[in-house]
Amino acid sequence: MLAAIVVVGIIALASGKITANGPTTHTVTGTFQLTDSSIPSSIEAVGGTCHGTGGYSDLVQGIPVILKDESGTVLSSGTLSDGVGTTYLCDFTFTLPDVPDTAKFYVVSVSHRGQLSQSHAEMETSGWTFSLSMGN
Repeated sequence: MLAAIVVVGIIALASGKITANGPTTHTVTGTFQLTDSSIPSSIEAVGGTCHGTGGYSDLVQGIPVILKDESGTVLSSGTLSDGVGTTYLCDFTFTLPDVPDTAKFYVVSVSHRGQLSQSHAEMETSGWTFSLSMGN
């Protein structure tokens, strides 16, 4: 009898219906691209690193990135990396660990710059990534 329970448990674990540590989780990665074609630009670049200035002064390394579900529950958080780029184009990356595979929608926000949402299906299709951009 015990052997049958163990076999059923192994089959259930392999099928993904039962997990040893709770729901399946993902690491969500993303990019945030800041562009500014105006002169003078509101992007400062030195030695290949960059960050926002003026109206974009909040877009710097360490600014919070928050991921929520459709109910507004925080699922994960991280920060922007150091920007890489030029005076006109600055790319940041972020990583959001341990995101549960349970939401209908995933909503990401960077600083106070609004939100971008993707459905569960879109997250699966994108490989659990977000791509955000702003500027002119």
